[in-house]
Amino acid sequence: MRWALYVTLPPVWFDPGEVSGQLTPFWILYALHDALIKPMPGNMLSPSLAESWTVSADQRVYEFKLREGLKFHNGDPFTAEDVKFSFHRAKGSKSLHNKVKEVLAVEPTRVRFVLHEPGQIL
Repeated sequence: MRWALYVTLPPVWFDPGEVSGQLTPFWILYALHDALIKPMPGNMLSPSLAESWTVSADQRVYEFKLREGLKFHNGDPFTAEDVKFSFHRAKGSKSLHNKVKEVLAVEPTRVRFVLHEPGQIL
């Protein structure tokens, strides 16, 4: 896939913890950063960093099983603690943050999102 964006790229556009709510920076973030699940052709909820997930019957708890063996560019392993840290640091989705009561790193390869109220976060 090729993208053509005719804009000046400020450094904050590369960091999900610094970018704020405009559409253009999110194109850059989408190209550079991966997600637990993401839309792909033919499937709006495709597994990516998470290989699978479950939703509780009351739709208040979402638990993601992370792919094992993934590493960051520096060789550090990708863990549930990284998901928790990244979620709390990212500023881009205030409405999502308002829905989430807590994020728990259950195991190194399992992260759980607990919502304030039943609803969908996917």
